[in-house]
Amino acid sequence: MMPSPGAESSHGPSSPQGDELHAERPLLARVRSYTRRLQQRFRLVVPGRELRDIPRGRMWIARKLDGELWFLRKHKGQVALISPSGRQLGGIPLTDEAATRLADHERFLAAGELYVPGHGARHELVQALSDPRATDRLCFAPFDLLEDDPGTPQQDDYGVRRQRLLALFGGSALLSPPESIESQQPGDVTTQYARWVETGASRGLVVWHSLGLCYTLKRIVTLDACVVAFSETIPAEVCAVTVALRHGDGRFQILATLSTGLLESERSGWHPRLAALQVESSYRLADHQGRLCRWVRPELVLELKCLDLSSREDDDRPVRRMAVDYDAEHGYSPAGLVPFVKLIHPVIVRTRNDKSPATADVGVEQVARIVPFANELRPARLQASETLSRRVWTRTIDGRRAVRKYVALATHKHAADPSHPPFVVHFSDFSPGRKTPLKTSLRVASSPGRLNALIAKWLQSNINQHWQEVGPAPSSAKEPGV
Repeated sequence: MMPSPGAESSHGPSSPQGDELHAERPLLARVRSYTRRLQQRFRLVVPGRELRDIPRGRMWIARKLDGELWFLRKHKGQVALISPSGRQLGGIPLTDEAATRLADHERFLAAGELYVPGHGARHELVQALSDPRATDRLCFAPFDLLEDDPGTPQQDDYGVRRQRLLALFGGSALLSPPESIESQQPGDVTTQYARWVETGASRGLVVWHSLGLCYTLKRIVTLDACVVAFSETIPAEVCAVTVALRHGDGRFQILATLSTGLLESERSGWHPRLAALQVESSYRLADHQGRLCRWVRPELVLELKCLDLSSREDDDRPVRRMAVDYDAEHGYSPAGLVPFVKLIHPVIVRTRNDKSPATADVGVEQVARIVPFANELRPARLQASETLSRRVWTRTIDGRRAVRKYVALATHKHAADPSHPPFVVHFSDFSPGRKTPLKTSLRVASSPGRLNALIAKWLQSNINQHWQEVGPAPSSAKEPGV
């Protein structure tokens, strides 16, 4: 995976200089555009599959540093580091050295990794970015050249751009490009992975290919997590499980809802086991297909694996996940949003019957030692939902009244907590003559159009000329829900 862009949102607003500066709009648009293009070019490769996934051709195999994506820029005589979100750092040892090396340049812009050398580098980078006394530990490894005097380097071959960076910064303790070798054989990727990654000398490899793609190889991340909820299909099978890690104070931290790796036998076999563990929850959670999850007692522990962890969403927002309190009598309740991580390509490996839902077995330290996050609880104060429409129909059957209705809501919570769906519709069907008089269903929607489609389909299947509406119908037949 590419370097995590910009630490400031998760590390606090402070700058080593004191007051935070922000890059001007045109520059910010340019670095964000480059960041998006870089994300599109990156391909994650599982170690051992490099001979299959990486084509032959000219390539540069580089050590992956444990840092974050920043940019080094010189403009109007000033040298500064800039993050994709606009934070700007200057007047620190590495920018002072860059100013010396770029003395004869009018303009310069390079992408690279901001990092702190040594073991536990990501944690130390967090500290260095928030402590003005630690800025002498910051290093920058430029890996691509965007602008240089003269010409337009992005039109040049990557090898030409890399040689230019080596000529400018090679040998510097603070600014040297990542160590790399040039090759044309994917087999050399295997050799360098064994040399740099398996020995613990590097977090991973980045392969810059002449075809324009970038490949990343890292060690597989394994975690133990506790199942706290599941969604189901009809017939009764597990569709997906929601897993959580545990904080030191006992709170459960929602980690992910996933299904990849579940065997068909497990989907059917786990259902009665999880259904028997169902408990109440005042926090509602839907899976990726909009199915409402059922919460369960925290007993089942799973081993997961993933290719990487990230503290940033795809749109560069910091990842935030809900923490929940659990009480054996009352079930789950939301504690608040916490800056956390997301899993990249997670897979369920197996059940861990030898593990318990205790912090020692499923603690958040499993991810904190890989990607640091600020364990700051944001109280779960979310906007109230808004009723968009409510319609009710009745029908008399054998002298008894049956009722069908729906209520459509805009949650107004999705922006603050992406686990909340933007729209929800609740359908009810009450018939006193049935064995089960009341049937209900809850569906979620990502847009007004999708919400209206759900309502229209329900109306077509459930309401005919025999049902009489109670109260006035909506003024617009085109918009049943909104």
